[in-house]
Amino acid sequence: MSPDAFTRECAAFGWADPVATEYPPDDQPAMHAHDFDATVLVLEGELQMTFEDRVEVLAPGEKCVVAAGTQHSEQTGAAGARGLLATRANRTAAAGGGPKAAEGSTVDGATVEEVSEAYDGVAELYAELFLNQLDHVEIDRNLIRSFADRVGPGARVLDAGCGPGHVTAHLDHLGLDAVGVDSAAAMIGIGQREFRRAPSRLAICGRSRLPMPRFTE
Repeated sequence: MSPDAFTRECAAFGWADPVATEYPPDDQPAMHAHDFDATVLVLEGELQMTFEDRVEVLAPGEKCVVAAGTQHSEQTGAAGARGLLATRANRTAAAGGGPKAAEGSTVDGATVEEVSEAYDGVAELYAELFLNQLDHVEIDRNLIRSFADRVGPGARVLDAGCGPGHVTAHLDHLGLDAVGVDSAAAMIGIGQREFRRAPSRLAICGRSRLPMPRFTE
């Protein structure tokens, strides 16, 4: 990902303006957590993000998102690292520490309608950033291939919250009977425009419930 794409993504999804940050050589800070969400794009060097359950090694052009409250440590080697860092307030904490009880709300305090409208508003930018992501991220392709091998050819699978349908299309390409649903109509519209078989594979779902649509070729 380029710095420009990272900056536009931050603006689209409610992050503060990215700021340049330096990670000194051979830095090994203790595990810690923040009360805000953070995302970093590496520009130079290598940054190792250590979590309680995994380790991610970021090269230039790669990013990582750390949710509020997540124990982690940013570690560097002899060359150190340089990147762009952006933060945003944790919506769960701002909403009082938990999800709304009303039907149709999400766990971060925003209603399904609000989330859908937000994604409708940035659908074209989202597609520009992520529609072809699988062409460049081998680990994601491998994970999807592993899933496809496990369920077997012809298995019917649902990609819930499919966005513009790029993963749905890839599952279909791998021989699965894949269908995708999303509450953001603009996202579905992009998928139906971009992918040959999408009109019979993608559908808009209800914004307060998730029906399983019927598809016909």
